Amino acid sequence: MAPDHHDRGWTERLWLVGILAIPLQRVWSLPFFGDKLQPADLAVFPLIVAALPLLRRETRNYRPCPLDLGVASWLLCVVVSGSVALVSSSGSGGGEIALELVGTCYLVSLYAVVRLTATPALLCRFPTLLAVSGAAAAALGIAGWMLANLGIDTRLAIPAATPYPYVPGTLARAQGLTPAPAMLASIGTLALILYGAWLGSGRRRPIAEAILLGTLGAGVLLTFSKTIVCLATGAFVALALRRSTEPMRRRHAGLLVTGCVILASIYTLATHVVAIAPADRARLVDGSFIAGEPLVTGTIGGRAYLAMPTNYYFNKRASLIAIHETWPWGLGPGQHPRFVGTLMTRGRHPATLWRADPHSVYLGTAAELGAFGVAGLAALGATIILTLAQIYRRWGTSSWVAAGLTGAYAAILVEGIATDVMNFRHYWWLLAVTAAWSSLRPSSASRSESSQEGGHRPTTRSISTEIRQ
Repeated sequence: MAPDHHDRGWTERLWLVGILAIPLQRVWSLPFFGDKLQPADLAVFPLIVAALPLLRRETRNYRPCPLDLGVASWLLCVVVSGSVALVSSSGSGGGEIALELVGTCYLVSLYAVVRLTATPALLCRFPTLLAVSGAAAAALGIAGWMLANLGIDTRLAIPAATPYPYVPGTLARAQGLTPAPAMLASIGTLALILYGAWLGSGRRRPIAEAILLGTLGAGVLLTFSKTIVCLATGAFVALALRRSTEPMRRRHAGLLVTGCVILASIYTLATHVVAIAPADRARLVDGSFIAGEPLVTGTIGGRAYLAMPTNYYFNKRASLIAIHETWPWGLGPGQHPRFVGTLMTRGRHPATLWRADPHSVYLGTAAELGAFGVAGLAALGATIILTLAQIYRRWGTSSWVAAGLTGAYAAILVEGIATDVMNFRHYWWLLAVTAAWSSLRPSSASRSESSQEGGHRPTTRSISTEIRQ
């Protein structure tokens, strides 16, 4: 039986609301939930509820892909790790573990709903919708940055009087209604890569496109975040794939990998070590950017410099200690900050830093989730590769779909070196869209997209029919 027009129409509208709400991640703080339950989450709940009647009909036409198995494996491994931690916690940290498990279940539910309700029209519009959402967040960040430089502090930007180790003096940084400048840069990076790849297939609204690209680019730049290196990595990969007219030869693949390794190395070095003047050391220690003793001292052009370990450096060290002490079970979901506090009491972690979540998806997963988490992360990564391979075979390596998605995952690989991205909402949207593209036939999407460009929006019935072909 074909889905009801009314059901599908409401589902599509709520799908759009969910995308546009992605950057609304630091609007309030609630009891028990803290900063974890935000408008970005609440905007998805109506979609989940509205999609339930549709899902009962759509699952009979469900085409599985490897990524579905990877997401299920990740959920299983997190639940098993969390359950083990709850049993052994003796009440200590139990609420934090339970909250992390609820959050993971929510993200997997988001994946499932978006995956099964995505239509060809929505998939073709996803880069533009994400670009509009990211540009709105960037505009708020830009406004906040301008106000901060005028001496007006808002939650939209880091105050101008804040020290920053990568520039002399102090610096205002855009963040919009996200938790930090790096999050705004992460959303903007994904939007720029996907939207840029989509534009490469030929569009006809140059003014609107220029406004979106300009706003996104300015917003990312004004975060002054090291995530800009991730953007460079993803854009490099997407551009290389878009320009390939045939399957990439081994020599071209080698150059591509070499370029990514160089950019990843720059990102790794920049996040963990910073060169500063001795006079700036005290204020940067007070700002919790650096700690400890210099790794290297020297002079450049007659001026003395110190190579100082950053908070990322000590965060990684804490994760390694956790892995050594708790392997193979791990600390438990959400327990890294508590463990950092324990290290502080032992004198093994600088007291001037904060009790931070893991600053790496790789070490953080091993530290908190142990062997179960490593297995789940490996399964998720492997199934992403297999799903992208399906997209390559179906759409071609140089298509905007393949190039944009591959560029996005290349950026995430680098970002994961210094960020635990597994709770980033926009990346779970990306996972769902990737799975949906792998299950979609090119004829369906091309007809849907061409009809939109020609000024006609396909009907719900015609799109549903195309999905079933």
